[in-house]
Amino acid sequence: MFVKAVAEMKQRLSRAIMIEMYDTSLGSNLSDVLKKPDLRLENCLQWSIDSMLNWIEISPDMFGDMIAISHALYECSRLEYKRRNKVIAELTIKTAIRCIKEVLLRKPLKEESLNDSNSKAEIDADQRTVKRELILYYIHLFFVSRLDFKVVPLIDYMDDIENLCNEFPEMAGIVGHMFQYLEQREKRQLYMRMFHSQCHERGEYDHS
Repeated sequence: MFVKAVAEMKQRLSRAIMIEMYDTSLGSNLSDVLKKPDLRLENCLQWSIDSMLNWIEISPDMFGDMIAISHALYECSRLEYKRRNKVIAELTIKTAIRCIKEVLLRKPLKEESLNDSNSKAEIDADQRTVKRELILYYIHLFFVSRLDFKVVPLIDYMDDIENLCNEFPEMAGIVGHMFQYLEQREKRQLYMRMFHSQCHERGEYDHS
């Protein structure tokens, strides 16, 4: 529990001080554990993970950095996808997605700072940058679903994917293909029309 609590601390120096105090008070060797090449994934997250992911290790420099952990899980999922191991590929990409969602749920600044228009703009820009990470993750989730020609896990995320597409309309083409795979014809047509409209606006169909 202490490791998970420390993981929430953004400043590495603060984390190091807390760990040193913990070791001094309880005579533990947590600082030595954190100096080892890797940490168990389960000790780096605030929620329980599937036991099949217990073997995954995270490097100490990623400790407390949900975005970095999500990147590592995404790369792991891509590797397992190439091996056609859908079970692990699915579990890792779903965990990567949750890491990003957890970051988006956090309040980056104190409430009083929200009165500053510049701070609001910075927060919006940061949130948008983090959300953009999800685009690749959802596309990969689509590919993982197709490994065994099933609709899961893709279908469970379509509401979130549509919401993300509202903010990033450049996703419309791939979202249309997702709905085609799910055999949702009306949704597929909606997003493909959106995609073709964007292409016309960019002049990609102008061959004059």
